[in-house]
Amino acid sequence: MEKFEADNINKQNSRPKVSFVLPVYNTSRFLRKCLNSIINQTLTDIEIICVNDGSTDNSLEILKEYAAKDSRIKIIEQKNAGVMRARQNGIENAKGQYIMFADTDDYAAKTAAEEAYKKIVEENADVVQFRVRLYYGLFSTKSKGKPVTEIVNKENFINKYASHLLGPDYQGITLCMYDKIYKSELIKAAVQQQGDEVYIMTQDRWLNILVFFNPLFNKYVYLNKELYYFRQSNSTTGRYMRYVLETADSMVPRMTQIALEHNCPQQVLFDMHIESVYSFIAFCQMVSAENSKEQTIKLYEDFFKHKHLILAKEFYKNTDLGIWDDLKRFINDTPEQWYEFVEYKTASIPKLVKMKRSIGLIARNVINGKYKQG
Repeated sequence: MEKFEADNINKQNSRPKVSFVLPVYNTSRFLRKCLNSIINQTLTDIEIICVNDGSTDNSLEILKEYAAKDSRIKIIEQKNAGVMRARQNGIENAKGQYIMFADTDDYAAKTAAEEAYKKIVEENADVVQFRVRLYYGLFSTKSKGKPVTEIVNKENFINKYASHLLGPDYQGITLCMYDKIYKSELIKAAVQQQGDEVYIMTQDRWLNILVFFNPLFNKYVYLNKELYYFRQSNSTTGRYMRYVLETADSMVPRMTQIALEHNCPQQVLFDMHIESVYSFIAFCQMVSAENSKEQTIKLYEDFFKHKHLILAKEFYKNTDLGIWDDLKRFINDTPEQWYEFVEYKTASIPKLVKMKRSIGLIARNVINGKYKQG
């Protein structure tokens, strides 16, 4: 263990400046590096809430080892209930003025809390987002996407940036929680609103939606500094895709409801359904490579019955799609016709990439308002 000493801070003030919430589940391989990055923050007036989500490895022993030497670490134990339940538990027990997050296979920059806290206080903001570096073992790269550099308030969020959370995650306000610092009262209110509505996939996204559409939200600011290091892994499996589809069937109607309740522009709905199409293409790419023609067509038939896909088709039937032939085929093709289309598109990698970029271009045009409504 790295040598460290917990300062005797915050004895007069019972509320630390920042609470770090760390959900922990079977990450003993990386846990020490994560904890070392948090306990050695240049801002020492913090608390570190570690929620052990029923780990079966030695993660809990490591947590206890660190907690015995640093009084700022608080351990909460719960039966395995998933990362979002662990985050909820941590948020509800956090005492800090502001709340940050870390996944325990990642780590934070040494100055993360200090710089994020300074920015959110100076700007009197509710949410500050900072940059992330993605890394694959020894190899690392900058996170992609065009940041939102202007101040976001209630009005321009609804009219200009709601698509960043309700539609494809291409740029701007991200779906993640580990790249932000939140005002405590705001995120606690979002958790209270969330209640038992926790989805299998895109859990960060749903809580962020509840944060930005919350009546307490007033101001978002971007901090152009790299303060978090995210461990990238390959998790696109058949099981993962099934979870995505099941989640979308529940989330898309809820997101539609939120968009309508807040009078979001029509392009937000257009963009939201584009993500259904994007997921559909990813699903088709996967199943066509792993199954026979007959099996693939049967899977397509099942997929076409998903609620969120039906909603997307109905929406686009009333929309002038212009030159977007791929989207027209998505609406009109039978599973057999779609199979032939996907086979043609995936005959070579360049064609597949072109297809995905086509869908991505639709989304970008939507964000910029370049589509016609019929």
